Amino acid sequence: QYGHLLASAVAAPEERLSRLAILPGDEARRLLEYGSGPAFEAGESFSVLDAFARQAAQTPAAAAVLFGDESFTYAELDARATRLAHHLRSRGVEAGTTVAVCVERGPQVLVALLAVWKAGGVYLPLDPTYPAERLAFLLRDSGAALVLAESALAGALPEFGGEVVEIDGLALTPRPPLPIPGEGEHDGAGEGSALSHSRTLALSHSSSPTDLAYLIYTSGSTGTPKAVMVEHGQLAHTLLGSLDVLGFAPGDVVAALASVAFDISLLELVAPLLAGASVRVMPRGLARDPEALVETSADVTVLHAVPALMRQVVEAARGGRSLPSLRLLLVGGDS
Repeated sequence: QYGHLLASAVAAPEERLSRLAILPGDEARRLLEYGSGPAFEAGESFSVLDAFARQAAQTPAAAAVLFGDESFTYAELDARATRLAHHLRSRGVEAGTTVAVCVERGPQVLVALLAVWKAGGVYLPLDPTYPAERLAFLLRDSGAALVLAESALAGALPEFGGEVVEIDGLALTPRPPLPIPGEGEHDGAGEGSALSHSRTLALSHSSSPTDLAYLIYTSGSTGTPKAVMVEHGQLAHTLLGSLDVLGFAPGDVVAALASVAFDISLLELVAPLLAGASVRVMPRGLARDPEALVETSADVTVLHAVPALMRQVVEAARGGRSLPSLRLLLVGGDS
């Protein structure tokens, strides 16, 4: 390509640089052909939340989240997220409010993520292993109004002008019977750590495609970290479109291994839930222990990792271990 650009400059030295060709004709044609297929159609809904709600209604008893020996069904995950979303509303979260989430890897990650969206908020992941200086910058720069944190991590958070809500101090487990809609509703004031039964009722908020879904910060390797602002429509395009390519389906178990600080984690955490599959959330540290990762992945059918880790996984599997359920490997990040 560089040689083609130089040849173009020599052939037309008076031409503006921006008008010189960098791609040979056949390569340019191939690239243009990639963009000439049919446009992806999201269907009747252009919301990841709506797609999840439909799946939860279709398969309420199916396993949605797996973590060690724990398991949440779609109905349980949806109910917990809805109750937490009502609690966030009672704390002032509304459309466009940035809510930071700082929890250890486990089912609470998905409960918190879905709850923020259900309440209309904007999700900001905080990796608890990050230095305090970076966490302080993210909270300050994002204008986050509230942090959802586990109690073990809340004390380690940097000084923060907003409210910190300890997620493990809230009663999120639904307790039947549910109240009749409209009876006994209140704003949550004075509830303490208990959420009322009515908090399992659906929320009325519906995000538009242009509403922000989350903020994700760059590494800052070339200067100050910057927030990339991702809209609900963009997220739906990515996740719903990926289902056609990856073929997630009921019976699949997708390993969630990526750090929440990278938005590829949403492909692992959320996309499977739009297709009736299960998400196996991997504990922290498994990305540095491929042998333990292989041993933990006996039921995993889809595994995604960068090549450096995938090479180690292959070696660990060759060493007398196996991945008996695996049907799909996703490798990305570098050559």
